[in-house]
Amino acid sequence: MADITERKDDPGEKKEPPPPMIPYIDLKTLHKRLVIISAVAGAAVVTIPEDQKREIVTLLWTNTVSVPPLPLSVIAVVLLSIFYVVNLLLYNISSREKAAWQLSKAADYTFRKTQKMKETDIATGIPNQIKLAADLKFRASLAKGGKQSQLIMIDLDNFRKLNQLYNHQKGDEVISYVAQSIYNTMRRNEEIYRHSAGFVPPMDYTFRRVYRKYAGGDEFIFLISGDETEALGFLVRLQSQFKQELTPHISGHLLPERWPLQFHAGVCDVDEDDTVEQALGRVSECLRLARREGSTSRVFWSSRKTAKDFPEVSFQHQIYKKASAEFRIE
Repeated sequence: MADITERKDDPGEKKEPPPPMIPYIDLKTLHKRLVIISAVAGAAVVTIPEDQKREIVTLLWTNTVSVPPLPLSVIAVVLLSIFYVVNLLLYNISSREKAAWQLSKAADYTFRKTQKMKETDIATGIPNQIKLAADLKFRASLAKGGKQSQLIMIDLDNFRKLNQLYNHQKGDEVISYVAQSIYNTMRRNEEIYRHSAGFVPPMDYTFRRVYRKYAGGDEFIFLISGDETEALGFLVRLQSQFKQELTPHISGHLLPERWPLQFHAGVCDVDEDDTVEQALGRVSECLRLARREGSTSRVFWSSRKTAKDFPEVSFQHQIYKKASAEFRIE
């Protein structure tokens, strides 16, 4: 099973709230301070001369109560007894609070770990379609406030042929390497997901084999914050990564022969009224148009804009120009 690599969370990412934690109050420190105060008070009583003790007690007592004064030693014993009882109660409360806080912290950690496993693809270690569905709903809600997001689906070329030549286990190794390599180099406004039919909880190897073979194992989905220019800029960087990093590593380490990695891609925006099914259906159609029979490394984006639609000195013009040069544009 692939390792799950942690990345810093997107500040705009919507998360399920963890169970409430019990706040930990360090009553043990308060208890120690009361013990110190009690010790200082006791030492003061012992060091005061007897005649001064009687004067202090007589002065305080006559100004407060009308009963005959008690010896200062008796008063000190009573006060120290009260302090001891209070300290003992505070110590017990502190111990119970600390134990409850530790249990709450452990429960919170278990909740987060379980949620992470639920939303992670078991074969590649990247987010799965359960996480994608939640994030798509959140991005659609952001679109209502004017924040754009782009949806990308890519399909690796000739991956079925790779499985036929080298077996599915080798195909799994390639897919896992590609997924983790992309995942670890993505920016804060970019997310990757394994495209599949849903979450597959069993860890059985045979079940994983069927899952990988029939659930779209060579397809990945990306969510990019921003307009279409951001999505095309990402695809240009991804194509460069495929040529300069992924293909050399796979050809020299995972496979005995050179295997150039290429992909088709479809790009569309996320609308504010989109359901998960509508958004995935629209980007799947863009991908279908991009990977028509006989095409190689083709990208289809729904707006069909080109560099000519932007001023030559603009950033958008440069991105669309690079994308047109890098891919066969539909």
